[in-house]
Amino acid sequence: MDTEREPVRVVIVDDDQLVRMALRLVIDGEPDLTVVAEAADGDAAITVVDEQRPAHTVAAGRAVRGRPGGG
Repeated sequence: MDTEREPVRVVIVDDDQLVRMALRLVIDGEPDLTVVAEAADGDAAITVVDEQRPAHTVAAGRAVRGRPGGG
């Protein structure tokens, strides 16, 4: 029986490219996580989340301002 699981899919949303890069390094460094997409704002986040269907989204308040749940 194969017990190896697929990694948890994550989307990163932040308006700062350096923050997105740093988060990607940390998340992709974990064997059970993988970043499937990044977005710089709430509108782009909606598109990539809809396309990628991640299990989790890591988002900063400024990046999603004007969106439900945003700052």
